[in-house]
Amino acid sequence: MRPNKRKKKPKDAGKERNGNSGSQSNAQGTNPDLARLGAQLGIKADSKAGANVLENRNTTVREFIAKNRRASILRRFPSEYLDKTVEQAIRQGGTDVKKLLLDSRFSK
Repeated sequence: MRPNKRKKKPKDAGKERNGNSGSQSNAQGTNPDLARLGAQLGIKADSKAGANVLENRNTTVREFIAKNRRASILRRFPSEYLDKTVEQAIRQGGTDVKKLLLDSRFSK
């Protein structure tokens, strides 16, 4: 057998260095306003699903589900929130609403 001749990359190879010593959310490109809103709603703005919900907070839940979630969640989703905005549904709805909109198991 031949020994493996691959070169090892340094741990930070290919990563951009940012001279700012700002918060972690800014280093990842999260908008500070969205991070603040996420904190108010109890959503992690730096997660993929959380950022997606926060960016689409002004669309109706029905549109958000059609574009970003599996249609099967409509069976469990409370119908009174379908015509509200995503932000209103998260604020007014219970844990089921929040879970169905945020959990990555239900994403397309």
